[in-house]
Amino acid sequence: MTIKETRIILLLLVAASAAAQTTMVTGTITDPAGDLLSGSCSIQAVGPFSAATGWRVTGAPMVVPFSGGSFSAALAPTDSATPSGQYYRVTCAVPTQAVSGRTVGPYSWGPRYWLVPTNATALDIGTVEITSPPPSPSWRVLWPQMDQGGATLGQVPQWNGSSWMPSSVSVSGGPGAVTSVFGRSGAVVAQSGDYTTTQVPEGTSLYFTNTRVLSAMSGLYESPLTFSAPLSRAGNTITCAMCGSGGTLNGDVTGASTANTVVALQGRAVAATGPADAQYLGWSAAASRWQPITLPPSSVLSVFGRTGAVNSQTGDYAFSQISGAAAWSQLPADVANATDNLTDMTDRGAALQNLYFQANGPRATNRGARDKMRDFVHVKDFGAVGDGATDDSAAFMAALAAGAKEVRADGGNYVLASVVTIPKGQALYFGAGKHTVAGILFTDSTTDQTGIGKLYCAGSGLATIQLANGANRDLVSQVNFASLTGANSPYGLFRGEINGCTFDANKAGQSGVSYGIRLYGHGLYLHDVTVQNAYSDGIYTEWGVDSSYASPNTDLEGYFTEIRSMFNGSNGWTFRGPHDSTFTNVVLYKNGGWGLRVETSATYNGNGHISNLNTYLNSNPTFALGGHFRFSRQKVPFAFNVGTTRIGENRLGEDLASFLRDRSLACCC
Repeated sequence: MTIKETRIILLLLVAASAAAQTTMVTGTITDPAGDLLSGSCSIQAVGPFSAATGWRVTGAPMVVPFSGGSFSAALAPTDSATPSGQYYRVTCAVPTQAVSGRTVGPYSWGPRYWLVPTNATALDIGTVEITSPPPSPSWRVLWPQMDQGGATLGQVPQWNGSSWMPSSVSVSGGPGAVTSVFGRSGAVVAQSGDYTTTQVPEGTSLYFTNTRVLSAMSGLYESPLTFSAPLSRAGNTITCAMCGSGGTLNGDVTGASTANTVVALQGRAVAATGPADAQYLGWSAAASRWQPITLPPSSVLSVFGRTGAVNSQTGDYAFSQISGAAAWSQLPADVANATDNLTDMTDRGAALQNLYFQANGPRATNRGARDKMRDFVHVKDFGAVGDGATDDSAAFMAALAAGAKEVRADGGNYVLASVVTIPKGQALYFGAGKHTVAGILFTDSTTDQTGIGKLYCAGSGLATIQLANGANRDLVSQVNFASLTGANSPYGLFRGEINGCTFDANKAGQSGVSYGIRLYGHGLYLHDVTVQNAYSDGIYTEWGVDSSYASPNTDLEGYFTEIRSMFNGSNGWTFRGPHDSTFTNVVLYKNGGWGLRVETSATYNGNGHISNLNTYLNSNPTFALGGHFRFSRQKVPFAFNVGTTRIGENRLGEDLASFLRDRSLACCC
């Protein structure tokens, strides 16, 4: 509630002793309903100062209570303070209280700022109060200080110690008095407009008045002015013998000086025939004269396909002046042999290949512009918006279909309401931000081991790819996973790569089986990957048991480094291959099943080498090893769950290799 300060009466309760030294400030304090309030105001000078009466005012606040709405305070004047620029800072508060049978408050207001003048009678709060701090020095003329007597023309207010009185001010003879203008002494009379030269007294050094010019011509001051023919002077009159009606002209110009005709240019005759529209004055060798000549028909009918008038301009014509599409015949000779549109990246011609790109370096060679342009494309080139709301699925599909080696999706937060498939040999890159997808598939094969698909991000923790609500499918998988899993196939996803991404599988938004990453294949490469919040497993990988299909042998392995899988509904990682994989710096944390579950059967084979694996606080025991694993013999800290039944026993910090050897478990340590 805003406090309304109603000033109804002035309390003229000024003590005789205070009247000569202070100014009384009074007022009535009410709320908007008119209730008389009780409370207090804190009044504080902004700085110590001395009043004209000799009082010393400190900067400490003074609390002035008021009751029944009546406020009164005696304050040292600020208009005569030393140093100048003083004022009071005032804040007021009203506690909760009963008034006229109603409970009102609490209220508070301020800070307000008071400029208190020297005044013999009490002043209302409204006459001294301002809402913002005044500039320094502070100075204010208040109405009660103005003398009520009338003033006459030219008088100004002058302070007499207690009030402002009309006074006459004389500057006669004072410093800076104007004694002359343009050499004229005596009184300077005000006038409208500028002073003129007629007000300047005559002298021998200034020649710019009519009188002086005439005097100069007659030789009053110096030798009289003389003129050469055809000009002459008689008294104050100058005449031109050839300029009047009697003078005649000759040469290229003939006739009287007041009405002449050009008959030649540089001695060559000019025809008297009048020109027609659009003719020009040109030389006729046959007639031996200058005469009107008609322009020959223009042989230029168009410029770059533009018809109509051909306007001259500075510099060469530009392609921006072409109307419509440019024909290949209008392009430079080295690209004029093609018939395709420049915007068609799948053109059959060699147009773009005849435009070259060369990198900067000693061994750089020319590359066709078309091939260079196909290295990278951006989804915004195909209409993506990236505003976190618009469905950009069509733009992503079009960009991937264009055949570029890498499709970039940075500079925004992208939404894909449809599943997007990464073709063989292509990479999809997501920049920093949060991207929502219905699913991402790698292109795999059930008949060969060709093709590499890549999914890159700006970095785990920088780029997050989240599964859309209700997708109820894997966040990242492959086209033929359903037909490959459990089939002991030597094919699948070959050398698929995932790097630098955080995958949020959004288990709260799913109602069915949904994995974070689920892949079948070999030569898999996962680096700097975080998988979290999957409805099922965070990560699931699988491949067949027969190693004779892979060539080279290194393709048998999976390479998994800097992997984190956590907060998933089932296992952190179910590992059924590819066999002979390496795990380095892997954290499996707080999952709903096992941290790492390794399984082997007649159709899949889970085994490999682990270096620095941390798995803890999972619902099931930390490991379920059904395959053969070689663990690092270095002292690697492992954390085990409490109350486990297979591998566990709450042995924090024990070397896992030693632990497994001691218990003669089916693994190779």
